[in-house]
Amino acid sequence: MSIESPVGTLDIKNATLRVGRLEVSNIQGIDTALNVTRSNSVLIYDDQASTTTFGGFTSSPGVRDTVSGYLDVAGGYVYWGQKLPNAWTMEFEMDIRSGTNAGPLYANVFSSTNTGGDGYSFTFNDSNDKITLMYDGVVLTETTVPGLFTASENWQKVVINYERGMIAISLGGQRKFYYKDIERETPYTTGEYVNVSSSSTDGRKIRTFKVTNGDKWTYSGESNITYTHGSLGIGVVDPTATLDVAGTVKATTFVGDGSQLGGISSTLQQGDLRRFQPRPCCIPASALSQLCKRRWKRYQLRSLLFPQGLL
Repeated sequence: MSIESPVGTLDIKNATLRVGRLEVSNIQGIDTALNVTRSNSVLIYDDQASTTTFGGFTSSPGVRDTVSGYLDVAGGYVYWGQKLPNAWTMEFEMDIRSGTNAGPLYANVFSSTNTGGDGYSFTFNDSNDKITLMYDGVVLTETTVPGLFTASENWQKVVINYERGMIAISLGGQRKFYYKDIERETPYTTGEYVNVSSSSTDGRKIRTFKVTNGDKWTYSGESNITYTHGSLGIGVVDPTATLDVAGTVKATTFVGDGSQLGGISSTLQQGDLRRFQPRPCCIPASALSQLCKRRWKRYQLRSLLFPQGLL
């Protein structure tokens, strides 16, 4: 049965439309659509553990290995018919090997076909250890990442963050790639597929694949959360350090020897010099000055934290 309104719109008011499966083509107006992706923050998820977590399609049954727990896209592909919003985070682990049969690993989004090729393509290139960003087959930019491909098994955690053309990619918890693109048309019109593929027959494996809706934090371990896309600021407009705090930091424990601390005032507080009494030790003269400097830095830090006295 086919239903077509005279003006091209099916308008349902004061009623609920319930369907077992809804297939949508050429959805537009993502900014104004209500509850298109908001109702479920996890858009795509596959842990390769069972059939219940997989809503995609593979080029052959052997691509998805639920025994070993990975997707092997060497010479194949996997895709999902998923329209992504204008802010999302993709995360997965990848094991990509260098070998005799060349071929990048492609992660494609906003594609108009299930095999990719248009939209954005995040390319992990084995010929020169580069991450290359393409749009509609045209290279926008690329970054060299030493050790991207390895000769033996090496699973690396990849996190791709996208927000209105802003793209950041981290590997192993460290940001390796950043690019600010203009907003493109395809993400709002025909780009309806997410695809991972490779033409190489060497190892091209991914696992624990997940795409979430607009969340820059990712989970790791047992209920741990991580942020891997640059610096984090609290009370600052543009952080210049890994953690940049404008204000007072309160903690019960500080870990580390303080040997790399900088910017500590050299002004002695009440009784500081009297309480600083290094114990005599049998250390070569060449090493004594460095040891005293490290001890003095630790002592200065403790004096600032406990001005009333040290135990």
